[in-house]
Amino acid sequence: MSNETMTLKVIAHIHTAFPTKFGIPRQSGLVDGLRGEIIFTPEYRNADALRGLEDFSHIWLVWQFSGAVRESWSPTVRPPRLGGNTRMGVFATRSPFRPNPLGLSSVRLEAIEHRPEVGPVLIVRGADLMDGTPIYDIKPLHPLRRLSPGRSGRLHGTDPDAQAAGRMPAGAVGDRTRRRAGRPAGCAGKRPPPLLPARPGAGIRNGIFGIGSPFCRRWCCSDRDRHHPPLRGAAVELRTINTFLHIAELHSFSRAARELGYSQSAVSAQVAQLEAELETPLFDRVGKTVRLTDAGQTFLAYARSLLATAEQAKAALQPARQVSGTLRVALADSVCSTFLPDLLQRYHALCPQVELVLRTATDDEMLQMLGSNQIDLAYTLDKPLLQPSFVLAVDEPEPICVVAPAGHPLAGQAEVTLQELAGQEFLLTERGMSYRDALDQCMAAQGLAIKPFLELGSASLLCQMVEHGMGLSFLPEYIVQNALAAGTLSRLNVPACRVEMRRQLFYHRDKWLTPQMKAFIALVQR
Repeated sequence: MSNETMTLKVIAHIHTAFPTKFGIPRQSGLVDGLRGEIIFTPEYRNADALRGLEDFSHIWLVWQFSGAVRESWSPTVRPPRLGGNTRMGVFATRSPFRPNPLGLSSVRLEAIEHRPEVGPVLIVRGADLMDGTPIYDIKPLHPLRRLSPGRSGRLHGTDPDAQAAGRMPAGAVGDRTRRRAGRPAGCAGKRPPPLLPARPGAGIRNGIFGIGSPFCRRWCCSDRDRHHPPLRGAAVELRTINTFLHIAELHSFSRAARELGYSQSAVSAQVAQLEAELETPLFDRVGKTVRLTDAGQTFLAYARSLLATAEQAKAALQPARQVSGTLRVALADSVCSTFLPDLLQRYHALCPQVELVLRTATDDEMLQMLGSNQIDLAYTLDKPLLQPSFVLAVDEPEPICVVAPAGHPLAGQAEVTLQELAGQEFLLTERGMSYRDALDQCMAAQGLAIKPFLELGSASLLCQMVEHGMGLSFLPEYIVQNALAAGTLSRLNVPACRVEMRRQLFYHRDKWLTPQMKAFIALVQR
């Protein structure tokens, strides 16, 4: 091999949330939250080669513009940032169309994970690389070679000058100058060992990726570059799932981007990556209308569960004393009598310093209070409520059933008609409650009506009165499930009156989601 040419060998591939070039930041470090995983090719899955790299906060990546490889090159290019009308020299731009399609990025090293199936994996932040980009070399970002103030190098408070003295032997400056012009001085193209001395005469051996070694893994290779597909699930992050949920709730990519603080192209890239990982489209995009596909509807429940689990884990890792303040919640009476006692007990154990202010109200009153910021959360039991100004945090189906005392004559029938119900004594909730109105509508459709001898606001008390044989009732299944299990109540099969309500938890979309609100939502979602 002559000094004029050199074959580079791919040592790793990076996996990011960008399957295409669209949405990628124009340079590294602009968006620190962007996560990437660097997975080494089989030949370089040697943990010893990374020894010492964990001491650095940032690393250099030398990579290939794999989507811009050309046989020829042009001395001038048209940078998009200048409108595409101004020509500049290729070496004065970051254009991918270069004599050698090589890129250089500094990224934050977040962690080094060791996975049995792929060996050591570098978790980085702030990368400006497309998914699957080949990596040719990895070097620690030394404080003396940083590009800008604030770019950190070695951690743990080590003095940069002392580092320099320890990491860069005498005469290395001259070698570094020669390396800029071509191949590193002293590098004969041989395959290096995975461990090298940190400095001449040193007894400690560091991995070649943990030092600025001239044996830079660029020995001759006849193999063609091979694209290693990402591991399934590796690129799916919680932020991507959060983006999916925002789009599903707002029915708009642009509104979701504004609410999350992303660009619309970044949101589109995240969805594209998620759809690629799941191997199915999640949204139908017709004009400005965005709707969930059938697969998207199925995934919606899992996405909420995943995010809820993550929030629970986050809450569990933080000391409860850190969550304080006041939480104002309005609830339906039926919710209070069943879920509330256990929910409040768990919430107080998690957030003992939070003052809870609870109010019972009708659905209309709750939504009005949300709109005027009188409450933080509204916990309803009603028909599905979907309003653009409110965020739906919990949405669970709740069947409503006709119940009778154990041993009632209708309890033994396979089916019960509305005509048979009309002649029975009923104890019902007050008019205006959603499921009471649903029962009245079912009866009215057949020209029938139920005139209860007792109307009461408390669903739990109605359940107890039915158990004592005072009549029939129409109640949410979760209120009577214990009595049904104990055999003190019987559920009647009334095909003409199948009603399902939704148990929903809302907050206003313009309201800051406080820690005490997040904790409450996480417990309800559990």
